[in-house]
Amino acid sequence: GRGKSKKKADDLDYIYSKSLLKTSLLPLEGELLKAALEVASKIYVYVSNKKGSTEVVDAARSVLVKGFTMDSLAEEIYCQLLKQTNENPNRESFIRYWELIVLCCATFLPPTRLLKYVGAHIQHQIRSDDSSLARLALQNLLRLRDNGPRKRVPS
Repeated sequence: GRGKSKKKADDLDYIYSKSLLKTSLLPLEGELLKAALEVASKIYVYVSNKKGSTEVVDAARSVLVKGFTMDSLAEEIYCQLLKQTNENPNRESFIRYWELIVLCCATFLPPTRLLKYVGAHIQHQIRSDDSSLARLALQNLLRLRDNGPRKRVPS
């Protein structure tokens, strides 16, 4: 019945999508929603463009600054990155999303309530693919958790 199709649509929200997000994954409004969509477009720029280009570096920096300076956006950023690395069939884009996860894990922690999910996602990746990026993400996350927050965004 109708209830079933709704459940399925919700499930799809947390699986990789080729298209740009049209709304936030978390219930955000106003300026926060606007910032979340801006972040989604920066993530998209990072993943879609040639590695090392100024555009890509600026996009990554923008994502890191937003997550670092706005706690409420940090959670949205991690949710977007976990979603985009969940069942992503495109190896190249998958790796680019993982690069961003590594950078985020070195820059700002996910909120406490999301920490175990991020950790589990990383552990799953290490077990299934033995990804050096996932190992690096885990090291970064543990270092940040143990040493406390950074003073500024890494350059």
